[in-house]
Amino acid sequence: MGTSSTSRLARDRASDREDAVSGAFVGLAVGDAIGLRVEGNLPSQCRAFAKDLKPCLTKGITKGFLKKWDGRWPLGQYSDDTQLSRELLLGIMEAPSNALAEGELAMRYAKRIAALYKQSKIVGCGMATAKALTRIIKGVPLENFGSAEGLAGNSPSVRGVIMGLINPALFEKEGRDHQDGKTTDDTCLLSACAAQSRVTHRDPYSVLCALVMCIAVRCILSLEAGELDALGSKRSFLRSVGARLESFCDAEKDREGKGLEAKGRLHTILNCLRSTGDALGTSFDKALGQG
Repeated sequence: MGTSSTSRLARDRASDREDAVSGAFVGLAVGDAIGLRVEGNLPSQCRAFAKDLKPCLTKGITKGFLKKWDGRWPLGQYSDDTQLSRELLLGIMEAPSNALAEGELAMRYAKRIAALYKQSKIVGCGMATAKALTRIIKGVPLENFGSAEGLAGNSPSVRGVIMGLINPALFEKEGRDHQDGKTTDDTCLLSACAAQSRVTHRDPYSVLCALVMCIAVRCILSLEAGELDALGSKRSFLRSVGARLESFCDAEKDREGKGLEAKGRLHTILNCLRSTGDALGTSFDKALGQG
């Protein structure tokens, strides 16, 4: 990607590893491919799916699996969540300027994903995303791209992971190019994360979930593998993520006189992370240690 593009990635301590961003994206794609067949299913169904999936992965036994678990796609097929996340990352990396405004990012991103949709290349596109892409192709104003409140979706959350990997300096209003990739203020990055979310989904839950994932990834990447126990328990980690989300939303409301309301929705949103083990540091340390 070259020096200019590489400097667009977050360079907090853990992400100094050359494969950090690639590993995060591969993890995103693998999780997407595994979960595609049971998206929206009950927890009990997901557990049954995982039990059936294990022999497929370890022993290559696929007989009956595809018939039982949505055989529309081959084993390992990713969905639009991976595709749209990839286009977001490429849109950032290939931008001609080292200073991106949030509106510029949203338009670049919208054009990329609309082109894929016109070519019928998007896999498993949800209703809200499909409607948004149709509006983009029709040329409606940017603020009307995303599907309205009540049509929530998980795609912005997945893309929030990508935004958490990006150097916040790229979105600073002064347009400074920090080659070391370090900055203490992620407000402009979070604003850009919200903007890219609204390209497909304007529902507040969708936007807030994208922000949660972005903040969580930045928190994790700020630590070395050996320091991950500093994340503490699940409760304290989620508390810190929630506090940053609330402070960002409050600042946005003060600046614009309107904006996202986090307080009434935060408990519901953070439940998406509560299914992990309690010792988050130990879990991440183990994952990194195993490559």
